[in-house]
Amino acid sequence: MLSFALYFTSRNGNRGSRIIHVLIGLSLIVTIRIDLQRNVICSTTLAPERDHYSLCIPVWETEVPGVKVNGTLHVRKRDGDNVWHRATFNRARIPHTVALRFHDGSFECDPPHELVDVMFELDGTPWRRRHRANNLTRKAAHQRRLLFPDIDYILGLRRLTDAEIDTIDLEEDNSLLSNREQKETIAKIVTEPPGSVPFIIFGPPGTGKTLTVAKAALQLLKRKPDVRLLMCAPTNEAADLLAYKMMELGPTQLFRLNAPGRPVDSDTKLRAALKDFSVTKDDKYGIPDLDRLQSYRVVVATCASAAIPYFLQIERGWFTHIFVDEASQCTEPDTMIPLKLLADQKTNIILAGDFKQLGPVIHSSLASDFGLKHSYMERLSDLPIYDLKDYGGVTIIKLLNHFRSHPAIIGFSNQHFYDNELKLCGDEAITHSMLDSDVLDGLNPKFPVVFHAVKGREVQKGHSPSYFNMPEAMLVSRYCEMLINDTNCPITAQEIGIISPYSAQCHKIRALLKQSPMDTDALRIGSTEQFQGQDYRVIIISTVRSNQKRADRDIRQRLGFVADPRRFNGAYNLQKSESSLDASLTGCPVATTRARSLLVVIGDPDVLALDDVWREFMVYVKANGGWRGKVVSWSYGNGCNAGFEGETGGEGAVDQ
Repeated sequence: MLSFALYFTSRNGNRGSRIIHVLIGLSLIVTIRIDLQRNVICSTTLAPERDHYSLCIPVWETEVPGVKVNGTLHVRKRDGDNVWHRATFNRARIPHTVALRFHDGSFECDPPHELVDVMFELDGTPWRRRHRANNLTRKAAHQRRLLFPDIDYILGLRRLTDAEIDTIDLEEDNSLLSNREQKETIAKIVTEPPGSVPFIIFGPPGTGKTLTVAKAALQLLKRKPDVRLLMCAPTNEAADLLAYKMMELGPTQLFRLNAPGRPVDSDTKLRAALKDFSVTKDDKYGIPDLDRLQSYRVVVATCASAAIPYFLQIERGWFTHIFVDEASQCTEPDTMIPLKLLADQKTNIILAGDFKQLGPVIHSSLASDFGLKHSYMERLSDLPIYDLKDYGGVTIIKLLNHFRSHPAIIGFSNQHFYDNELKLCGDEAITHSMLDSDVLDGLNPKFPVVFHAVKGREVQKGHSPSYFNMPEAMLVSRYCEMLINDTNCPITAQEIGIISPYSAQCHKIRALLKQSPMDTDALRIGSTEQFQGQDYRVIIISTVRSNQKRADRDIRQRLGFVADPRRFNGAYNLQKSESSLDASLTGCPVATTRARSLLVVIGDPDVLALDDVWREFMVYVKANGGWRGKVVSWSYGNGCNAGFEGETGGEGAVDQ
């Protein structure tokens, strides 16, 4: 249905746009319903101040989706009359605190530190921008070039020769000199004539996709003084990483455009490093005027915030190139925000991502079934002119060199999703650095992947839709203690990442680690989205779910989640409802590709085995000697051995 609507839009202006508006609206309606449940914080403290109320918010931004620095929320007394009172808030300087002002004088705080429930309002700005982009029509030829490019647009184009590729000066990038696909990608982007069809960089995990995008952009700037680049990504984390990789340009050429509603934090290395590349005033991000924005050669923003230059009335076509990193995770309406608002007939479009991973998360099953679940990048890749065999190097290039992980860590995904095409090129000084770790005691010492099977207990507190599992949280804490105290393989807290799809589980793990005598402040704990584009020597994953009956119910209510094999390899998006089993079954596996030297997965094998790909992953670990803990009731099968030597299983060094 979406392709049908887009086809009519490309040929006849607005004839198909009404259908797209309906699909966006359906997704919005279901998102509001989910967020009304998810964005409720129960039993937090409200205290009166001199001219406002002080409200404790134990979570922020990524764990309360859609929350801005300044926004609107609703408050009700925990033991009151069940009446919600509307108020505006500003983020305070005290961590996890907001300053609150009610719209009327009807709310009184009694006692002084009263327990209240809080419900945040959804930020509607991204939705309005999707509709705005869909409203715009362009000349039919330009629409077809963007939406349905065909063979007529690439007549006369061919793959670059080795001699042409070698003309690209990469002397300062020694890491790229021996990488044929990366060099070819950069050369192709640099030599594309204006008004070319969108170019796709297909980058599986660990192949340097974002680095390739950044290097291609830097080469464009070096060779062509008149180019102006807009670099986009679906999330702030991905946009920060993109800007970070281009920091060598300096703050006079590179600008990180943040939405005014984004909290100003320096809680991560990326945020702190990019502080001078944005406009801030009174602890808020600002928007430069048009003249200042046009003074930068590169602007980096999320797809939603890419609408800001349009509202500043920047000239369409001002940006000669528009890059969209992680494009496979963007809905098509999201991608159209920068493309329809800012591209003209000559603007070149570059899309980078991996459509073998899970695409956009759409709450409305109807909108999803009608095509909104497919990203713009994935839809283009199905067109004849993007066939890798026939047009590889002309319209699309697949990166093949995997630099990140130990062969055992990437082995399963390589076999199941990439036809064993990935070439393992990681630095063994890093990828093999944990083979003597105490974590592998009793297991195959040459296979640094552990599945710790445990029958925990999933719990929901109060009205929260999020789950936690204390036995799993305790195991995570024990593994952290073992790693930090390991003298065979010294590792710092900064090199360990802990991932769970549920914010409640993240809170429990943080609380346990704070009680530990270890210095764990530098440990990174969060959802997969918060680890986007990053890697750690060690990744520990807690999948949380352990109620098989509830899992069966979730499966029946969300038909088809086991039918999409990309979900194992796919990214978890925080816009997914946390009460969904999908969050556990589809959210964590992408985190397996974030580990460089050691991967530990903690979960209930009986629940995870409800998903075919998770089951195959567990069989893979068992067959190669990485299994620890609970014996399962289902058959392991023969598994798949990727050539690793050692035992077939074992109990281990961590107390059960």
